[in-house]
Amino acid sequence: MSTPGHVFALRDAEYLDRGNGVRSLPLAGPNSGSDQILSGISEIPAGGEIPLHHHNTDEFVLVIEGQAVVTIDGAEHNVEGGDSTLVFAGVRHRYVNVGEGRLRILWVYGDVNTTRTIAATGLTLGHLERYSPT
Repeated sequence: MSTPGHVFALRDAEYLDRGNGVRSLPLAGPNSGSDQILSGISEIPAGGEIPLHHHNTDEFVLVIEGQAVVTIDGAEHNVEGGDSTLVFAGVRHRYVNVGEGRLRILWVYGDVNTTRTIAATGLTLGHLERYSPT
């Protein structure tokens, strides 16, 4: 550990293009010196979605703003700012922005080597790798 902690100034941060209008801002992870926690913020435009997928580790998500339908193992749930989800490793899930504005979520994983496997294709990507089905 090179420092005792890290402060994330969002005003100075750069978002990554994840495809289909989705963008993510990495927070805790290897880029900030963490060797265990992987976290960040993703923004999904109105009408946009993160496709059905699963991870190799558990995922905690806090909805910061907006409204979504979250599908977890085939069951749909309506969520909005302040709601959160916990999805266990290997469980298929997705977020669909059903609001009029952007959907912002904070995600946290307990493993910096988190992967994402797209259900439609079986393609496994590093968590922040760009994915565009078209």
